[in-house]
Amino acid sequence: MDLVLELRKAALTHLKADPAVTAVIPAAQLYRKAPASPTKPFAKPGTAISGPLTGHRKRRDIRLPIYIRADARKIGTTIVEEAEDHMSRCAAAIMDSLYRARLPVPGGTAKFVLINDIRRMVDGEADAMEANIEFRARVMAG
Repeated sequence: MDLVLELRKAALTHLKADPAVTAVIPAAQLYRKAPASPTKPFAKPGTAISGPLTGHRKRRDIRLPIYIRADARKIGTTIVEEAEDHMSRCAAAIMDSLYRARLPVPGGTAKFVLINDIRRMVDGEADAMEANIEFRARVMAG
């Protein structure tokens, strides 16, 4: 069983079911794989890094980044929320949702034990920001 894939799926299912997250990023914009021209704001899992299986191949520590992109919120042509503020609200909702969350995975559980770091970056596009939040999860199979 690929515990990394199962963790990615469980994290997305959890985020899509959390009303605090979907209040800032619609569930349809929480992507497993973003389309060529995604609607912002959006979030998706990034490239996971997993450690060796331990405990007789039943436990794996996985670092799972969640990538977020948001732009300035506008009403008409008037900016009502700067991109950095908008992205920060999205990031906060995701961090609050996954921090210490226990998620079911086939044949076991995943527990997000901490947030390693968050990188906030100015996007090359005007009025856009992005962030990469790296979570550490402990996945137990069986």
